[in-house]
Amino acid sequence: AMQELGPTFIKAGQILSTRRDLIPEEWTVEFAKLQDDVPAAPYDRIRAALEEELGDRLHELIEHIEEKPLAAASMAQVHRAKLKDGRQIVLKILRPGIEDIVEADLEILGFLASRVEARFRNLGVKPVELVQEFSREIRKELDFEHEGRSTDRLRRAFLENEGVTFPEVFWEVSTHRILALEEIHGLPVSHYEPGALTKEEAHRAVTAGANAVLRQCLEIGFFHADPHPGNIFVLPGGRVAFIDCGMTGTIDPASRFQLARVVHGAATGAVDEVMSAAMALAEVDRGEVDMRQLRRDVQDIVEQFHDVPLERFNLTAVLDEFFATLRRHRVTVRGDLVLLIKALGSIEGVGRTL
Repeated sequence: AMQELGPTFIKAGQILSTRRDLIPEEWTVEFAKLQDDVPAAPYDRIRAALEEELGDRLHELIEHIEEKPLAAASMAQVHRAKLKDGRQIVLKILRPGIEDIVEADLEILGFLASRVEARFRNLGVKPVELVQEFSREIRKELDFEHEGRSTDRLRRAFLENEGVTFPEVFWEVSTHRILALEEIHGLPVSHYEPGALTKEEAHRAVTAGANAVLRQCLEIGFFHADPHPGNIFVLPGGRVAFIDCGMTGTIDPASRFQLARVVHGAATGAVDEVMSAAMALAEVDRGEVDMRQLRRDVQDIVEQFHDVPLERFNLTAVLDEFFATLRRHRVTVRGDLVLLIKALGSIEGVGRTL
């Protein structure tokens, strides 16, 4: 049904597939099957959109655009191009008419959320707030200037890091609906097959990618929220490039500290430390939550991970289990924290693949 409803609902399902704090696990498994591959828009419509957005700059700056797209998704499609100065770029172009479709869909979702919230209590989530959060995120993804700024910010943060890079943004050819980026030449992790990299290259790539995501999440506080295998390229020598920075997250220093307390408490068996961090991280209505049962369930998590050797300590599993437990007790968890767990889980999956 989500597939048939179109782009907005596909995107909603894809995001919900990562939100075990909000929906049952069997739903997340089903939503994870949603694919964003759709037939490409005809090139004449794409060319018209480029001419409308760029005007004279299209002919002044761009020498050639390949008519066949590199990729086509429900929101945008990507074409290779060559600038007049010889540099190879890729153009990410918003599908014509997609903004009107998304706005209409968001209005429908808002109406449904308000009806649900009026009729049902103790859901463990706030549907209206959830739709508002989703609306903010999807509007960001429709604004390529936002994605360009995010890409620039992460690129600057890693300029001194020889093992990690982000594509350069060509602002002279970019607008609200068009994003011009340096073309990354490398091996997408999604296309990786055993033997494609040497053991040393794979090890360097895993180390660089994991350190990059941990630094974004726990030091910078601004992170690429979707580092899945299709968004990570391995370059010669084991360098790593991240692309598609449309979905990003932020986390403040206080929340980073409380997350560290959750992990530290789980590793050392300190149930009270984990409970204290949970109260600081989530919205808890003590009148609605059985605190004794919540503490017992938190203790079960701690006992699973207490004294596990560091090389077998699964950070993502700890945080995933912790927030799933809070959800079962109808404790509301902030969306930015779940995005962070998704980012950590994604890079862990990339590491295992390599």
